[in-house]
Amino acid sequence: MKIEQLARVKGTLSIIVVLHEESLLNSTTIINRISESRDTFYRAIKRLRDMGVVERLIMNQSVDGLGDRELMVWRLTDKGKKIASLLDAIQQLL
Repeated sequence: MKIEQLARVKGTLSIIVVLHEESLLNSTTIINRISESRDTFYRAIKRLRDMGVVERLIMNQSVDGLGDRELMVWRLTDKGKKIASLLDAIQQLL
């Protein structure tokens, strides 16, 4: 069952909630917000990516005096946004 696949990996639901609150976040920010280890984060983000819930983007960011640099961020896919909305509904019921 896919729900079990999602919930079985620690941190997956927390990542969905965090990305629903703020649409684009880098890995370090997500790790700090969910209060999990890097290993836990990478296992969870891999599961979410494999399931089509999140996607990785590479963005160019201009830094004063340093020029452009690439920044990797994560965001929810349309599927992920639907799941996040359902999690919100569940939270309101609880």
